[in-house]
Amino acid sequence: MGAEINRNYSPIWQQLGSVNGRSYAVWFKAANKSLIWYNEGVFERAGVVPPTGVDGLASLAHRLAALGVPAFAVGGADGWTLADLPARAVDEIVRVAGPGAASPLLVVELRHVGGEMSRARPGNGALAAVAAPYLLVAGGIAPTEQAAAAVSVHVEIVKSAMSGWAARQTYLNLTETQVDPARFWSPQAYDRLRRIKAAVDPANLIRANHPVPPARRSTDRGHVPGSTDGQSFRR
Repeated sequence: MGAEINRNYSPIWQQLGSVNGRSYAVWFKAANKSLIWYNEGVFERAGVVPPTGVDGLASLAHRLAALGVPAFAVGGADGWTLADLPARAVDEIVRVAGPGAASPLLVVELRHVGGEMSRARPGNGALAAVAAPYLLVAGGIAPTEQAAAAVSVHVEIVKSAMSGWAARQTYLNLTETQVDPARFWSPQAYDRLRRIKAAVDPANLIRANHPVPPARRSTDRGHVPGSTDGQSFRR
């Protein structure tokens, strides 16, 4: 295993998965989802310019903080799937997050998921298709604890307003809050993933934002409750 890690990971990635020089984990996915965005008006009023390096970024953050301006802010958001989008559902979105609503949300976005994303094909993996015709994303910027709380409340307001059209299956990439992990998969795929988890990670050491729990054994040997293919396993 050590030779494989050395061959496939640079020293910095090895270090991020190690404690006291011993490897405990490997990174299988990393993504730069966004750059740092800034408000031009705030910079102009503060008399500052965008930095060109990390040192300049740190100095800028301290200067903005001294002026009472939050230097950095993160976004609060959540996403879910819709089984239908009638006119009444659109009216609800406008009511709770449209131009006349007192909402701190910066984005409430509908995405059409049909087409290829809805077609399950051989080799597509555990999530072979998204079984919902629409995705809905709601979010805002949270530079302070109060702003974060307000964004969270209003995301839930949108979610509650659209609950009557929510689909059973939701989508991993857009779900930022904890939900029943079974909702990400078809019943057959979830059952198989749980049995695989029980076989390769029965102690549930592999962590994820939305972990699949290992299947529970009803006996030391026997059929897994809820399985559909009759496979069994033993300790």
